[in-house]
Amino acid sequence: MRGRNDETVLLQKMIRPLLIGGIAGAVVCGLVLLLMAALMTVKDLPAAANLPMALTAAGIASLTGGLISARLMGERGWLMGLLCGVLLFTLLLLAGGFQMLTNFSASAAPLKLAVMLAASMTGGVLGVRSNRTNARRKSTRHR
Repeated sequence: MRGRNDETVLLQKMIRPLLIGGIAGAVVCGLVLLLMAALMTVKDLPAAANLPMALTAAGIASLTGGLISARLMGERGWLMGLLCGVLLFTLLLLAGGFQMLTNFSASAAPLKLAVMLAASMTGGVLGVRSNRTNARRKSTRHR
């Protein structure tokens, strides 16, 4: 019985940081995409630049979301990053009306998924590491 309660508490403890990180990642993605759209209108960039720019925006957003969610959680950085990446990819699919899934192998969806998961897990690890570094700095100041 006790193990089941511990799992429920852990799940509840993870939901808030995950949602905050996911929202932050979505906002960052929107801002980066707006910046890149402005760049494409100012500079006459070819259409071939769309995919690298979209991957960059997705990577930056996932890194940010994973970093924030893991930093708020304070532990399990890779897991928080992974879950945040899955959440952001799901939001990306919903925003595109599942258009990427019509021809999954031919689309850039597997590449976007890989970039988003790798970036969000990296952000998660960095978020937990920066939390621990800040905690160490604070503990040495008070001595």
